[in-house]
Amino acid sequence: MAFKYIFDEIDVGEIKDSVKRVVSNAFRKEIFSDDFSTGLVFAGFGDTQIFPSYKSYMIDGIIANRARISLYRVGHITRDKSAIVTPYAQKDMVVRFMEGVDPDYNSYIQESVRSFADSIVNTTIDLYGKGTKKFKQEAKLELNRVISRNLSEMFREARKYRIEHFVDPITSMVQMLTKSDMAHLAESLVNLTSLKRRMSLDEESVGGPIDVAVISKGDGFIWIKRKHYFDSSLNGNFMVNYFRNHVESTGETGHDRHAKK
Repeated sequence: MAFKYIFDEIDVGEIKDSVKRVVSNAFRKEIFSDDFSTGLVFAGFGDTQIFPSYKSYMIDGIIANRARISLYRVGHITRDKSAIVTPYAQKDMVVRFMEGVDPDYNSYIQESVRSFADSIVNTTIDLYGKGTKKFKQEAKLELNRVISRNLSEMFREARKYRIEHFVDPITSMVQMLTKSDMAHLAESLVNLTSLKRRMSLDEESVGGPIDVAVISKGDGFIWIKRKHYFDSSLNGNFMVNYFRNHVESTGETGHDRHAKK
């Protein structure tokens, strides 16, 4: 039906099956749009787990009454890996905090270096190279491939340097924090992202009261901070009416509840 609606006035003829196959494969590819996708993160302890783990999924709409979901990231705490700091959604400020460089700026530097290297190769061969035009073109392609491989290796080494000198020290510190200090760190990183959005022209997609919770093997799920619909201390009339309705519907008073305990 959808095919007929889209191609109503177009004669696709023999390529109809090919078009359907291309569309089907496009929906099956694990390519998700940042503008329309969202995510879910599950973290905690399984029944038999000693250490916590997490799984995150990307969700990008519904196709044929089925959600389009892809496993995005998995992490496990082990005896050898005792701490992880993992950002989600608006993660640029957390990455900047952890690695010491903004991810957009890092991408800009890498692209600029590659472009500069290509320009040097092309200009040098055009000015000082000998041989036919075809020979020069082949020389440019070969040199650009060699330089590209070397630059990729350099960027990998730079990434390893950031991990060793920036990320690892912070992660080592995290594994020594108390549960309350870890909750404070998580809240601070979200606040940092919120402040960045507020002080820039970017869409303010992070902000407002922040919910903070800690999951531990012994205590389970514990709220550290949680925003509420209203402050009960400022809405005395509501609280009185709420408990009056509760007593009328159940016949149970506060004294009765206390006696049951």
